[in-house]
Amino acid sequence: MKIGIIAPGMRGDVEPHLALARQLQSRGHAVTVASHATFAPVCDALGIPFRLLDRTDVRSIAQSLMHAAPKKTHLRWVQLLWRMLRTRRTWGDFRDLETAVEVCSESDAVVCGPGPVPHICEKYKKACILSRLTPYEVTGAYPLPNAPLGLHLFSLPGWINRLTHWLYYQHLHLRMRHWIHVWRTQHLGLPAVSGRLSPFELQSPTLLACSPRLLPERVSVRANCHFTGFWHLNRGQGWQPPRELADFLAQGSPPVYVGFGSLAGVTPEFWNQVVLPTLRARGLRAVIGQGWVESPVAANHPD
Repeated sequence: MKIGIIAPGMRGDVEPHLALARQLQSRGHAVTVASHATFAPVCDALGIPFRLLDRTDVRSIAQSLMHAAPKKTHLRWVQLLWRMLRTRRTWGDFRDLETAVEVCSESDAVVCGPGPVPHICEKYKKACILSRLTPYEVTGAYPLPNAPLGLHLFSLPGWINRLTHWLYYQHLHLRMRHWIHVWRTQHLGLPAVSGRLSPFELQSPTLLACSPRLLPERVSVRANCHFTGFWHLNRGQGWQPPRELADFLAQGSPPVYVGFGSLAGVTPEFWNQVVLPTLRARGLRAVIGQGWVESPVAANHPD
């Protein structure tokens, strides 16, 4: 089967889809991944056919957002979210969708997130499998996963939890509905839809790439949503840690791993005021995964 995977976003959005592509390849499927130019060398090294969505350097965007993050922590989340929405490229330019259209038309099935791509699948009558890396199902059991951390530290009433989901989706819907309408009606020749999700999207199966064990027991999802566990990219059986890391692991108690991947807005103040004091208070050694943002921790720190 020919399977297209449309994976825009940062490293944390794209790399799990590369793991999925490798697994599908191992089962005999022909897989093509469409993403930003940043990930072309990664796909080449993994032997995954790559199609260019656009030439956005998402790594530079993540680093610039980190340096531009405001100092006031009580405003940082709101201001950073606004800056990300204005800085990160979206699907608003229809030219960005040309590759997505080509991949969809050439594939038997397409894996993608919510947005314009399911509408392309509907147009070309292709099987569409939606992918979610976190359980973004509206629920009263917990707040929106990317809501401010403070909301996750307390047991909130169900209506407040639902409100965080509703506000997030309402914002996205208001921001995207005009050009989605134009895209469907003028470019794809499909009828307009009034709701946030089209009937085609609601009928498409959704893969939740996380573990249900991390969620409260009372959480329920739609019948066509399926928990798959996390999608981890195995870069090969022959990998060996650098000598410095191997020596560090052998010199003391097992360390914990701390890393934030490509997450923007993890400032030096957060490391110095939260991460490092917590490690010291617990007497823990740590391996720091710098990811795409700069860590203020010295490389030769003894712990």
